[in-house]
Amino acid sequence: MNELQYKMALAMGQLEDAQNAKSTVRLTRDENGNMGYQYTANEDDVSAARQNFEDVLQQINELSSEHQNDLMQ
Repeated sequence: MNELQYKMALAMGQLEDAQNAKSTVRLTRDENGNMGYQYTANEDDVSAARQNFEDVLQQINELSSEHQNDLMQ
């Protein structure tokens, strides 16, 4: 269980880093016609980090369910 908790902490950190990393730059125009740069997170990186986080969460849920079933028997 400790290993999964460690993996969860890492996955959460990676997701936060991916969401906060402004690695993509786009030139945009606002409602007044002014041009400006918009810095955004790379959605592919965010999606991959989110999937990794959800995979680890699923592993924890499965382990918890197995443990609960063992206690019921």
